[in-house]
Amino acid sequence: MGKDAFSKCHPAAGLLFFAGAVCFAALLWHPVYLAAGVFASAACSLLIHGKKAFKRVAAIIPLFIFIALFNPVVNIRGNTVLFLLFGRPYTLEALLFGTAAASAFVVMVLWLGCCKDMISGDRIMALFGNAMPSTALLLVMVFRLIPGLARKARQAAGAQDGIGRGARSSEKAGGKWISGGAV
Repeated sequence: MGKDAFSKCHPAAGLLFFAGAVCFAALLWHPVYLAAGVFASAACSLLIHGKKAFKRVAAIIPLFIFIALFNPVVNIRGNTVLFLLFGRPYTLEALLFGTAAASAFVVMVLWLGCCKDMISGDRIMALFGNAMPSTALLLVMVFRLIPGLARKARQAAGAQDGIGRGARSSEKAGGKWISGGAV
């Protein structure tokens, strides 16, 4: 048994919780609900991942800022023009809508990350195994494939760095090839 509360419950309870949390984030765009969703999903991520959650949340912050600031560039609707950018109005309403969209995206990403770690493959098989065995097996295989691919990519990058042909090696050489090429 795991150390989280969902490991003591039926797998459907955890699945319903995370499905509801993601659906609420997608459907309810009130600023208070979004702020509560960001706080709750970040707290859940901190409880599950510990110090690694700070890196995950910190990695999402630039994406949040990009979505919030880029929305007024493509969406010119709104009455309060802040300034003109490339001859198009950059409006306060579009900026607020972009912030809401970015918040909803962050909440969904954080909840799905928590769901991935709290609902394991054997719990998915227990939940869907009798009704849809091939679909459950496919889900479990996909969930196992993603961390395996990430691990293989880190191994390949490490091997390339070890022989001097990795991305870090070319950065050290100022963008020039270190071995096997022109210097």
